[in-house]
Amino acid sequence: MDEAKAVTRSSGVDDSEVPHLLSFFHDTGMLMWHEEPSLCNTVIMDPASFFIYPVTNVICKHEPDEFDDTVHKRQIHKDMMLRYGVDFMNMARKGIVTDRLMHGLL
Repeated sequence: MDEAKAVTRSSGVDDSEVPHLLSFFHDTGMLMWHEEPSLCNTVIMDPASFFIYPVTNVICKHEPDEFDDTVHKRQIHKDMMLRYGVDFMNMARKGIVTDRLMHGLL
């Protein structure tokens, strides 16, 4: 929120107008902001990068199958395989993800 206010101030927007501006940008899908007291100090400028891209480290094709031999291996997958080999293989083959592996992937 502090960063958002700094940006809006530099554009001549008064701090009292920031919630209205953030609400408008949230409604148009440009950013993520909620007025609830526990969330109102957090502004997510790029929701896709914040939520979707990390999840694709978990939800992707880890193993080839009889119809498609492509596999999505990223550096983070290699790192997690080295750190948590059994956990990683259980995720890739059975869809079971441990807390420690999930924290490493996200």
